[in-house]
Amino acid sequence: MTVDEMLPYLKEHKEELLQSIRGGCYKPKPVRRVEIPKPDGGVRLLGVPTVIDRMIQQAIVQMLQPIFFVYLAVVQATRSNDGYAC
Repeated sequence: MTVDEMLPYLKEHKEELLQSIRGGCYKPKPVRRVEIPKPDGGVRLLGVPTVIDRMIQQAIVQMLQPIFFVYLAVVQATRSNDGYAC
């Protein structure tokens, strides 16, 4: 599926997708393995998630990142006062 095909897919399968995520039974699809040639002749393996899986990953990041940002800021502020800061 391409990014352009995602919106029609989501319109048709929105409730099913949300139910599986909320119910804890969503399983990401296997990533597609791609070999990227390196200048020295070797290859670098790259895993490419599906468009839907990548969208879900990004949505989770956008929800959790502010929470962890605040938490880590508090931890960092606490550590800078205890003499362990660089």
